[in-house]
Amino acid sequence: MHNLTKYSLASACKPLDYLLEKTINASSTENCKKCFPLQFQDLTDKKFKDTERDKTQTPAYKRPPEHLKTESCRLVPAGSRSALTILIESHVRERLDEMMKAAECTIEKRLEKVASELAQKNTELVNTWAEFVHLSQEKRQVLARERALSRQMDTAVHLSAQGSSLPSLIERKEQEVISIHHFLEATVHEVCGKARLQHFIENLLQRIALAERHLEYYQSASRHRDYKKHTVRICIQPDAKCMCILKFPPKCHTTR
Repeated sequence: MHNLTKYSLASACKPLDYLLEKTINASSTENCKKCFPLQFQDLTDKKFKDTERDKTQTPAYKRPPEHLKTESCRLVPAGSRSALTILIESHVRERLDEMMKAAECTIEKRLEKVASELAQKNTELVNTWAEFVHLSQEKRQVLARERALSRQMDTAVHLSAQGSSLPSLIERKEQEVISIHHFLEATVHEVCGKARLQHFIENLLQRIALAERHLEYYQSASRHRDYKKHTVRICIQPDAKCMCILKFPPKCHTTR
Protein backbone atom coordinates (compact mmCIF):
# COMPACT_ATOMS: atom_id res chain seq x y z
CA MET A 1 0.00 0.00 0.00
CA HIS A 2 2.93 2.36 0.81
CA ASN A 3 4.52 1.73 -2.58
CA LEU A 4 1.20 2.29 -4.34
CA THR A 5 0.69 5.62 -2.54
CA LYS A 6 4.24 6.70 -3.37
CA TYR A 7 3.69 5.85 -7.01
CA SER A 8 0.37 7.75 -7.06
CA LEU A 9 2.00 10.83 -5.49
CA ALA A 10 4.81 10.75 -8.02
CA SER A 11 2.31 10.49 -10.86
CA ALA A 12 0.20 13.30 -9.48
CA CYS A 13 3.15 15.68 -9.14
CA LYS A 14 4.11 15.47 -12.83
CA PRO A 15 1.48 18.00 -14.08
CA LEU A 16 2.64 20.50 -11.43
CA ASP A 17 6.29 20.28 -12.50
CA TYR A 18 5.26 20.50 -16.11
CA LEU A 19 3.24 23.71 -15.61
CA LEU A 20 5.95 25.34 -13.49
CA GLU A 21 8.52 24.58 -16.20
CA LYS A 22 6.22 26.08 -18.86
CA THR A 23 5.76 29.23 -16.74
CA ILE A 24 9.50 29.70 -16.36
CA ASN A 25 10.02 29.19 -20.08
CA ALA A 26 7.28 31.73 -20.79
CA SER A 27 8.99 34.39 -18.63
CA SER A 28 12.28 33.78 -20.38
CA THR A 29 10.56 34.05 -23.74
CA GLU A 30 9.08 37.48 -22.88
CA ASN A 31 12.51 38.83 -21.91
CA CYS A 32 14.02 37.52 -25.14
CA LYS A 33 11.31 39.22 -27.18
CA LYS A 34 12.20 42.61 -25.70
CA CYS A 35 15.92 42.24 -26.36
CA PHE A 36 15.96 40.60 -29.81
CA PRO A 37 12.61 41.17 -31.55
CA LEU A 38 13.67 40.20 -35.11
CA GLN A 39 15.78 37.24 -34.25
CA PHE A 40 13.16 35.99 -31.88
CA GLN A 41 10.45 36.32 -34.54
CA ASP A 42 12.46 34.20 -36.97
CA LEU A 43 13.26 31.71 -34.26
CA THR A 44 9.60 31.58 -33.27
CA ASP A 45 8.46 30.92 -36.82
CA LYS A 46 11.05 28.21 -37.26
CA LYS A 47 10.17 26.62 -33.95
CA PHE A 48 6.46 26.75 -34.81
CA LYS A 49 7.10 24.97 -38.10
CA ASP A 50 9.21 22.34 -36.41
CA THR A 51 6.54 21.90 -33.78
CA GLU A 52 3.81 21.48 -36.37
CA ARG A 53 5.96 18.97 -38.24
CA ASP A 54 6.77 16.91 -35.14
CA LYS A 55 3.37 17.24 -33.55
CA THR A 56 2.15 13.95 -34.98
CA GLN A 57 5.33 12.24 -33.70
CA THR A 58 5.03 13.43 -30.10
CA PRO A 59 4.08 10.51 -27.79
CA ALA A 60 0.93 10.81 -25.76
CA TYR A 61 2.68 10.35 -22.43
CA LYS A 62 4.87 13.51 -23.06
CA ARG A 63 1.89 15.78 -23.75
CA PRO A 64 0.28 17.75 -20.92
CA PRO A 65 -2.95 16.31 -19.53
CA GLU A 66 -6.19 17.48 -21.11
CA HIS A 67 -7.81 18.40 -17.79
CA LEU A 68 -4.99 20.92 -17.13
CA LYS A 69 -5.57 22.82 -20.40
CA THR A 70 -8.05 25.32 -18.94
CA GLU A 71 -8.30 29.07 -18.91
CA SER A 72 -6.79 29.23 -15.43
CA CYS A 73 -3.69 27.38 -16.62
CA ARG A 74 -2.72 29.79 -19.42
CA LEU A 75 0.61 31.49 -19.33
CA VAL A 76 0.57 34.51 -17.04
CA PRO A 77 3.18 37.07 -16.09
CA ALA A 78 5.83 36.31 -13.50
CA GLY A 79 4.00 38.29 -10.82
CA SER A 80 1.03 35.90 -10.94
CA ARG A 81 3.09 32.71 -10.42
CA SER A 82 2.12 32.37 -6.78
CA ALA A 83 -1.62 32.43 -7.52
CA LEU A 84 -1.18 29.89 -10.32
CA THR A 85 0.92 27.70 -8.08
CA ILE A 86 -1.73 27.78 -5.35
CA LEU A 87 -4.43 26.94 -7.88
CA ILE A 88 -2.42 24.08 -9.30
CA GLU A 89 -1.58 22.78 -5.84
CA SER A 90 -5.25 22.81 -4.83
CA HIS A 91 -6.18 21.02 -8.02
CA VAL A 92 -3.38 18.51 -7.48
CA ARG A 93 -4.49 17.94 -3.89
CA GLU A 94 -8.06 17.29 -5.03
CA ARG A 95 -6.81 14.94 -7.71
CA LEU A 96 -4.51 13.29 -5.21
CA ASP A 97 -7.36 12.83 -2.73
CA GLU A 98 -9.50 11.27 -5.43
CA MET A 99 -6.67 8.98 -6.42
CA MET A 100 -6.04 8.06 -2.79
CA LYS A 101 -9.70 7.24 -2.26
CA ALA A 102 -9.78 5.18 -5.44
CA ALA A 103 -6.56 3.44 -4.41
CA GLU A 104 -7.92 2.74 -0.93
CA CYS A 105 -11.14 1.32 -2.39
CA THR A 106 -9.15 -0.81 -4.78
CA ILE A 107 -6.86 -1.98 -1.98
CA GLU A 108 -9.82 -2.77 0.28
CA LYS A 109 -11.46 -4.75 -2.50
CA ARG A 110 -8.22 -6.58 -3.16
CA LEU A 111 -7.75 -7.25 0.54
CA GLU A 112 -11.28 -8.62 0.80
CA LYS A 113 -10.66 -10.78 -2.25
CA VAL A 114 -7.33 -12.00 -0.86
CA ALA A 115 -8.96 -12.70 2.54
CA SER A 116 -11.73 -14.71 0.90
CA GLU A 117 -9.20 -16.60 -1.21
CA LEU A 118 -7.08 -17.20 1.89
CA ALA A 119 -10.08 -18.55 3.80
CA GLN A 120 -10.93 -20.78 0.84
CA LYS A 121 -7.35 -22.03 0.62
CA ASN A 122 -7.32 -22.62 4.36
CA THR A 123 -10.50 -24.68 4.09
CA GLU A 124 -9.04 -26.62 1.19
CA LEU A 125 -5.85 -27.18 3.18
CA VAL A 126 -7.81 -28.48 6.19
CA ASN A 127 -9.82 -30.81 3.94
CA THR A 128 -6.64 -31.98 2.24
CA TRP A 129 -4.98 -32.64 5.59
CA ALA A 130 -8.00 -34.62 6.83
CA GLU A 131 -7.97 -36.64 3.62
CA PHE A 132 -4.23 -37.22 4.03
CA VAL A 133 -4.73 -38.49 7.60
CA HIS A 134 -7.54 -40.77 6.43
CA LEU A 135 -5.42 -42.14 3.61
CA SER A 136 -2.51 -42.69 6.01
CA GLN A 137 -4.74 -44.74 8.31
CA GLU A 138 -6.02 -46.77 5.37
CA LYS A 139 -2.43 -47.32 4.24
CA ARG A 140 -1.44 -48.63 7.67
CA GLN A 141 -4.45 -50.95 7.70
CA VAL A 142 -3.59 -52.24 4.23
CA LEU A 143 0.02 -52.87 5.29
CA ALA A 144 -1.17 -54.76 8.39
CA ARG A 145 -3.48 -56.90 6.25
CA GLU A 146 -0.66 -57.52 3.82
CA ARG A 147 1.62 -58.74 6.62
CA ALA A 148 -1.13 -61.02 7.99
CA LEU A 149 -1.79 -62.48 4.53
CA SER A 150 1.93 -62.97 4.02
CA ARG A 151 2.20 -64.92 7.27
CA GLN A 152 -0.80 -67.06 6.32
CA MET A 153 0.73 -67.71 2.91
CA ASP A 154 4.03 -68.78 4.47
CA THR A 155 2.20 -71.14 6.82
CA ALA A 156 0.20 -72.62 3.94
CA VAL A 157 3.36 -73.15 1.89
CA HIS A 158 5.07 -74.82 4.85
CA LEU A 159 2.12 -77.13 5.43
CA SER A 160 1.90 -77.99 1.75
CA ALA A 161 5.61 -78.81 1.76
CA GLN A 162 5.10 -81.08 4.75
CA GLY A 163 2.04 -82.72 3.15
CA SER A 164 4.20 -84.78 0.78
CA SER A 165 6.17 -86.33 3.67
CA LEU A 166 3.10 -86.74 5.88
CA PRO A 167 2.36 -90.46 5.07
CA SER A 168 5.90 -91.55 5.91
CA LEU A 169 5.75 -89.47 9.07
CA ILE A 170 2.48 -91.14 10.06
CA GLU A 171 3.94 -94.60 9.43
CA ARG A 172 6.99 -93.78 11.50
CA LYS A 173 4.80 -92.55 14.34
CA GLU A 174 2.69 -95.72 14.14
CA GLN A 175 5.82 -97.88 14.36
CA GLU A 176 6.94 -95.90 17.36
CA VAL A 177 3.54 -96.41 19.01
CA ILE A 178 3.66 -100.17 18.32
CA SER A 179 7.18 -100.40 19.73
CA ILE A 180 6.10 -98.54 22.84
CA HIS A 181 3.09 -100.87 23.18
CA HIS A 182 5.30 -103.97 22.93
CA PHE A 183 7.72 -102.52 25.41
CA LEU A 184 4.89 -101.86 27.84
CA GLU A 185 3.60 -105.42 27.44
CA ALA A 186 7.06 -106.84 28.04
CA THR A 187 7.44 -104.60 31.05
CA VAL A 188 4.11 -105.82 32.45
CA HIS A 189 5.13 -109.48 31.97
CA GLU A 190 8.47 -108.79 33.58
CA VAL A 191 6.85 -107.10 36.53
CA CYS A 192 4.43 -110.01 36.94
CA GLY A 193 7.32 -112.52 36.76
CA LYS A 194 9.29 -110.54 39.29
CA ALA A 195 6.27 -110.47 41.59
CA ARG A 196 5.80 -114.25 41.31
CA LEU A 197 9.51 -114.84 41.85
CA GLN A 198 9.51 -112.59 44.89
CA HIS A 199 6.48 -114.44 46.30
CA PHE A 200 8.17 -117.80 45.69
CA ILE A 201 11.38 -116.66 47.38
CA GLU A 202 9.44 -115.36 50.38
CA ASN A 203 7.62 -118.73 50.74
CA LEU A 204 10.90 -120.60 50.38
CA LEU A 205 12.53 -118.50 53.05
CA GLN A 206 9.61 -119.10 55.39
CA ARG A 207 9.86 -122.88 54.84
CA ILE A 208 13.62 -122.85 55.37
CA ALA A 209 13.17 -120.96 58.61
CA LEU A 210 10.54 -123.45 59.78
CA ALA A 211 12.78 -126.39 58.86
CA GLU A 212 15.66 -124.87 60.79
CA ARG A 213 13.48 -124.50 63.88
CA HIS A 214 12.34 -128.14 63.61
CA LEU A 215 15.92 -129.27 63.11
CA GLU A 216 17.05 -127.46 66.21
CA TYR A 217 14.21 -128.98 68.12
CA TYR A 218 15.04 -132.54 67.09
CA GLN A 219 18.73 -132.06 67.70
CA SER A 220 18.01 -130.94 71.25
CA ALA A 221 15.64 -133.91 71.78
CA SER A 222 18.10 -136.53 70.46
CA ARG A 223 20.33 -136.12 73.49
CA HIS A 224 17.99 -138.20 75.64
CA ARG A 225 18.48 -142.00 75.26
CA ASP A 226 15.02 -143.17 76.20
CA TYR A 227 13.53 -140.82 73.60
CA LYS A 228 11.97 -142.61 70.67
CA LYS A 229 14.15 -141.97 67.73
CA HIS A 230 12.58 -141.05 64.54
CA THR A 231 13.35 -139.40 61.31
CA VAL A 232 11.78 -136.25 60.02
CA ARG A 233 11.48 -135.69 56.29
CA ILE A 234 10.65 -132.20 55.10
CA CYS A 235 8.72 -131.96 51.86
CA ILE A 236 8.71 -128.61 50.15
CA GLN A 237 6.28 -128.08 47.35
CA PRO A 238 6.60 -124.96 45.17
CA ASP A 239 2.87 -124.25 45.01
CA ALA A 240 2.17 -124.95 48.70
CA LYS A 241 2.04 -122.19 51.25
CA CYS A 242 2.81 -124.35 54.23
CA MET A 243 5.26 -127.09 55.10
CA CYS A 244 4.21 -130.70 55.63
CA ILE A 245 6.13 -132.67 58.25
CA LEU A 246 5.96 -136.42 57.84
CA LYS A 247 7.04 -138.91 60.50
CA PHE A 248 8.68 -142.19 59.49
CA PRO A 249 9.63 -145.24 61.49
CA PRO A 250 12.73 -144.74 63.63
CA LYS A 251 16.13 -145.73 62.35
CA CYS A 252 19.37 -146.44 63.99
CA HIS A 253 20.68 -143.23 65.49
CA THR A 254 24.04 -142.89 67.13
CA THR A 255 24.43 -140.18 69.69
CA ARG A 256 27.78 -138.59 69.83
